[in-house]
Amino acid sequence: MDDSDPDRSSDEDQDDLEDLFFAQMLDEISRWCPDQEMPQIPHNRDPREIVNPGGASAAAVKAQTLLRRSPAKFFRTFRVPKEVFHKLVEWLRENTAMKDTKWQTLEHKVMIFLYIIGRGVSQHLAAEFFLISQSTVSVVVAAAAEAFLKLHVHFVRQPDDSFISRETITRRSSQYFHGCIGAIDGTHIAAYIPSEQQRKWYNRKSLIS
Repeated sequence: MDDSDPDRSSDEDQDDLEDLFFAQMLDEISRWCPDQEMPQIPHNRDPREIVNPGGASAAAVKAQTLLRRSPAKFFRTFRVPKEVFHKLVEWLRENTAMKDTKWQTLEHKVMIFLYIIGRGVSQHLAAEFFLISQSTVSVVVAAAAEAFLKLHVHFVRQPDDSFISRETITRRSSQYFHGCIGAIDGTHIAAYIPSEQQRKWYNRKSLIS
């Protein structure tokens, strides 16, 4: 893979550095021990062979094993109820560009994505868990992230300007914020305020919001 390739991972760079280091070390040893046969270092290694000697078939068996887990174990692994997972897969299949491929089913891809975002693990650990290469995980995550963004458009509905929460009307502490219809977790939204009025809009981080 070209060093300028944007999909090149830091692990691949580290592997190249290790190969270079051992090659130089063996070269130095061979100078001192010319009669000894030096071991050969394989070049152009396939990350799939290192992570999973069984290849794509072993990864597919692993995916099917995960799908057959009990609802409780499935939820602990992917942080999603099993029935919700299957509904999510069907929605993605019908409404996004994510589809089954020669080597991976859509269920397999969604499990990879949910495993990473649900458990907060690295792509490297996900690759070991699913018996696939890290570059494959990277491609799956990028495609899944784009597809999952469409969930927001279809299922999340923000209130319009005419909506006023009942708590805003009935709770006395809320009646002092004239024109305010709610808040989002105390989130501060960056604001553009005329310089002469900025003093009262500074937040705890000395930013205007």
